[in-house]
Amino acid sequence: MNRSVYLASTLLICGATFAQAAPITAISELSMSHSFIINGGSEPAGIEIDTEPNSLTQSADATSQVDRPGFTPTDTSDVQVGNSFSDPPTPFEAQRTNSQTNLGNGDVATASYDVSILVENDPDIGNAEEDPIRRAVERSGIAAVSNAADPINAEAASSFTNTRDYRFTNTTDDAISFNIVGQFEAEMRAEHNGPEGFARTSGSFEMLFETGPGVDITYFPVAPYLITVDEDDPGASVAEMFFADDGAIAGVTFSGGASAIADGTQVEASLTAQTRYVFSITLEGGASMLLETAFTQVNAVQVAVPTATPVPLPASLPLLLAGLGGVAVLRRRRG
Repeated sequence: MNRSVYLASTLLICGATFAQAAPITAISELSMSHSFIINGGSEPAGIEIDTEPNSLTQSADATSQVDRPGFTPTDTSDVQVGNSFSDPPTPFEAQRTNSQTNLGNGDVATASYDVSILVENDPDIGNAEEDPIRRAVERSGIAAVSNAADPINAEAASSFTNTRDYRFTNTTDDAISFNIVGQFEAEMRAEHNGPEGFARTSGSFEMLFETGPGVDITYFPVAPYLITVDEDDPGASVAEMFFADDGAIAGVTFSGGASAIADGTQVEASLTAQTRYVFSITLEGGASMLLETAFTQVNAVQVAVPTATPVPLPASLPLLLAGLGGVAVLRRRRG
């Protein structure tokens, strides 16, 4: 959350420094983390763990746009490919920031993402980001617009998506048991104080099992699912869903979103959630199962020049849940 807070604070400071009146701001920020450890960090004897062929998908983007001349565009990015042979192991990291800045009056539109996939384990597994024994993902995203003077049409958006699947196979004739310990935390905030536009953020993660004969999975909540919601302002809305081994889904999945629809006042919506859990797994001799993992995030803001006849946006539009965890769940839900 530190990087997102720093960027958001920078925008607010810029606006306050150059503005003759209160600046118009729109901020969307997200910070999420999730991790799991299999069998205390050691590959279970007799269990072969392979990354499923062609299961890795990844997409990312950061864009900003201002409908007025005099802005300077900047785009910076950095990608570090993981190396599990280094000591300590090097994580996979990806950052990008795309901005439009008017240094004359402090107007800014910016979008960024910052993702780190960190693993520490046996180098024989392969690249760090492919290691299925220990996986820790930290990610943040921000989209923000600060208008020091009068409203202008400006927008910014960032996104990041990653999926990867693992196949567990019992190569012996005997039943083998092991566990997977996991946790997740999420913080999301959307704020808008302009006459028109929106700020919205959403994110999801999933860890789902595709099972068959000879596979037994039991879910244990280590800590309760805790959630805090702030959607008291008019134009503010929050949505979330969390499933953990509910019969239809073997595994755990979370998606959430916060949205602030502009109405000329300060509108803020926020969501925090966290939990910890354990899956106890037994594979009979020769049995196999698939572990499907995915995470995604979206941040978007828009500031608009007031129109003669404002058209209100539907409250459900900015939540983006259908494009995040909801789609992920449907993509993996078995009949």
